Amino acid sequence: MSKTMVSTMDKTFMKAAAQGGMAEVNLSKLAVERGGPTVKQFGQMMIEDHTKANEELMGIAESKKVVLPKTMKPDAVVAQKKMSKLNGAAFDKFYVAFMLKDHQKDVADFSKEAKMGKDEDVKGFAAKTLPVVQGHLTALKGMKSGGKMSGKMMDHKM
Repeated sequence: MSKTMVSTMDKTFMKAAAQGGMAEVNLSKLAVERGGPTVKQFGQMMIEDHTKANEELMGIAESKKVVLPKTMKPDAVVAQKKMSKLNGAAFDKFYVAFMLKDHQKDVADFSKEAKMGKDEDVKGFAAKTLPVVQGHLTALKGMKSGGKMSGKMMDHKM
């Protein structure tokens, strides 16, 4: 593929990853403000990891002349509105449940792109980012079952 010809599959992945990353940063900012200690810690990690991934993805998209969305997906907008009215344990439960569902989809999407992507840069981004997303999913599963984030979960930095 030439530098500017990106397959439909790769474009679809890039756009979904951009919207997902944007949502994860925005919702995690609320987590840092409104969550309990574990959720705040996780939210800060999400902001750092996904800001870095978002910037890398934007650079790839720019080089490939792919225009990424500037808004979150509708379900994330709805979640953000709901989360802005919650505090404490109710906030934590909603945030963790939303992020868990989101990261399960992300792992599937990033795995598929890493294996089947056509563009080497996009495929490489997915492969590089996948372990970080898997680390987030592991942390979320632990948080859902009432656990705290372990140091091992925190090691999955970008």
